[in-house]
Amino acid sequence: MPDCVLVLAERREYELDNITYELLGKGRELADQLGVELKVLVLGYQIAEQAKTLARAGADSVLVADDAQLKDYNPAVYRRVICDVVKDVNPRLFTLGHFFLGIEMGPSVATTLGATLTSNCVDLELAGGKIVVTRPAYNGTVHVKIEIEGALPYIISFQKGVLPRRVLPARPALISAVPVTTGGLVILSRVMGIRQVPTGEVDLTKADIIVSLGRGIGSRENIQMGKDLAAALGGAIGCSRHLADSGWLPPECHVGMEGKTVAPKVYIACGISGASHHVGGMRDSDLIIAINTDPNAPIFNVAHYGIIGDVREIIPALTEAALKSSKLARIRKDK
Repeated sequence: MPDCVLVLAERREYELDNITYELLGKGRELADQLGVELKVLVLGYQIAEQAKTLARAGADSVLVADDAQLKDYNPAVYRRVICDVVKDVNPRLFTLGHFFLGIEMGPSVATTLGATLTSNCVDLELAGGKIVVTRPAYNGTVHVKIEIEGALPYIISFQKGVLPRRVLPARPALISAVPVTTGGLVILSRVMGIRQVPTGEVDLTKADIIVSLGRGIGSRENIQMGKDLAAALGGAIGCSRHLADSGWLPPECHVGMEGKTVAPKVYIACGISGASHHVGGMRDSDLIIAINTDPNAPIFNVAHYGIIGDVREIIPALTEAALKSSKLARIRKDK
């Protein structure tokens, strides 16, 4: 019988990505409801410190595949190791991020093991003993709930940023080494290097304030008013996928699951409806201010403050107020 919930840790170089902690929070909740252990698997090379960090993150046990063959990501090698672990620990649920590692490993592992995959989810719950997931449909305009049936394990991938990052009580997690065996494996490709997407003039992932523009800005000519507000606040300019795809702003300004994942102190969403793929990239912001003409826009569900109105009228007013506030601050300082 399946006896655990298994989480795949996501690493970027020598750091654990935040999505790992999001998955552990949901995994702990599910494991406790099912009355089983929560296990986390991490792959890489010379990752002892990351294993120790995971051992303090709320899991019951940490499975560590630490081998020189895993230093650089290779889909064939990673799939072999992950499949071996899944077959060994026999989880009912195997959760991973719909992100750098999980977005490829999810379908690959599911196909190899004949398991049931549901990808790009935003939530999961137990209802009457059934596993029910929530995922976007129709280009993110709606969310649908799906009751999962099929062969175990159920492999579920989650969007980054949609699950709350919970502080879990530390447990005396057991750290166990996982054997890495690749005998007879045909490797058809290898990673030559990883190139970072250009950050532009300002790296959005490091900005304290972001003014993000969406379709509601109206026309390309109105982009400048958004830039003026960002400059007045000392922030950076971001945008929705529509504006990046239209070429109104460069791709490095795109905030969302397919673009940049950001967590500034202040995020001002201007004329952005709030599709799940955008929200998943900014919902960790400390303060979210949304401006939209539609009072039912999904963006208001995650905003701390909402302004119902035309961004083409509100943005200039905010810019003027910001400039006036800055000027007053300088006058007071001079005195």
